[in-house]
Amino acid sequence: MNTTMQAIHVTQIGRPEVLTPVTILRPTPKAREALIKLTYSSVNFNDFMERTDYFRHEGDQLREVPFILGNEGVGVVEELGADVYQVKVGDRVGFVMHGAQSYAEYATLPAERLIPIPQDVPDDVAASMLVTGMTTQILLHEYRPVESGTTVLITAGTSGIGTLLIKWASKLGATTIATVSSATKIPVVRDYGAAHIIDVSTQNLTEEVKLITNGKGVELALDAVGGEGFEKVFNSLGVRGVAVPYGIVGGKYSPFDLLSLVDRSRIVAGLLFFDFVRTREELLRRAEAVFDAYRKGWIEPQIANILPLSQAAEAHRLLEAKSRIGKLLLKP
Repeated sequence: MNTTMQAIHVTQIGRPEVLTPVTILRPTPKAREALIKLTYSSVNFNDFMERTDYFRHEGDQLREVPFILGNEGVGVVEELGADVYQVKVGDRVGFVMHGAQSYAEYATLPAERLIPIPQDVPDDVAASMLVTGMTTQILLHEYRPVESGTTVLITAGTSGIGTLLIKWASKLGATTIATVSSATKIPVVRDYGAAHIIDVSTQNLTEEVKLITNGKGVELALDAVGGEGFEKVFNSLGVRGVAVPYGIVGGKYSPFDLLSLVDRSRIVAGLLFFDFVRTREELLRRAEAVFDAYRKGWIEPQIANILPLSQAAEAHRLLEAKSRIGKLLLKP
């Protein structure tokens, strides 16, 4: 049996070029762990933040290198450690777990965090919608439940989560307002069912929302962009409107004046994905909701590119490109 595997090391904190293919020892599952032979490794914005040590404060030491990126993927159970009852050898499973080290041919993971993949869900589809799909489910149901008549603002409408939000919210009967960063992306969000589209490269977000809603503002604003643009998202809220900033592709959020919440009794709420899947029961419940939405045609994962594992650096260049539409996958 071959005891080595291919993996991607982050050799230093920096640009995509630091992602280096290496041959290392294959891991062995410990008690309550399973060895997964990966069919797809998902590429997420969080990988960019880890590669660049994005949240390091001035004066802190750089993260120790080398290390392996990857928090999401799909594969087949190849070997079990002791005391594993949740899965068996040969099962198709997915996972979303911080520190999974999935930029590799194999990964060992706690069996209780593995998600069985239904037979009617292909591997590439599952790999493209586990974290995005469950995040979408959380955003649409945990803050201000979306239903017929709800007006929802969705920024970064062509992002992996953005496309799912538009379609799922529309199927729930909501009126969706999606933003794009260029006119070339307008047809994409229109195809996904956006009722209104705002091109933020040429239009003022807050003013356009006022026009669309006859001055009322939106009931729910889901912001993947962050940065200075969040002020316009916040100002698009109506009375008792809820804003959920969940991404920072546009940069870190600016300091926020809590007194501004008093105007129109607005709410700003945060989202950390792992807080909503703390137990296995909750993890599987949210995953099944995603699979069910996929079966119904309520979500349609958009895969931008599938690249060989060895081309992880190119995947990260695409990850940072604003022209990209959809999810990036690596194939070991």
